[in-house]
Amino acid sequence: MVVTAAFQSADGTALGGLSIGPVSVTDREDKTELLARTAVALIPKKTRTVEVTMSAMDDAGNHYNTAFADNLSLTITTNPGISGPGPIPTVTVPIRKL
Repeated sequence: MVVTAAFQSADGTALGGLSIGPVSVTDREDKTELLARTAVALIPKKTRTVEVTMSAMDDAGNHYNTAFADNLSLTITTNPGISGPGPIPTVTVPIRKL
């Protein structure tokens, strides 16, 4: 499973993005469990839309997937460590372990 966040301008122009995943069988040590994943990015100037997409694909050719996700969130905050004409928000898209 991959979670992406695409930053777009008012007219739909792509301005940047970030992604999380996939989590592999090796990452999970061949266990069925959810593992925490987080990504952080600065939101580009002129961003008016953030499109978040979660997609699951079966790479083994079984024509089905067994992907799971829980507690997905998109968090926009100011970053006090960066100076400029105004607050610069960041985006955090965590996927947490149950």
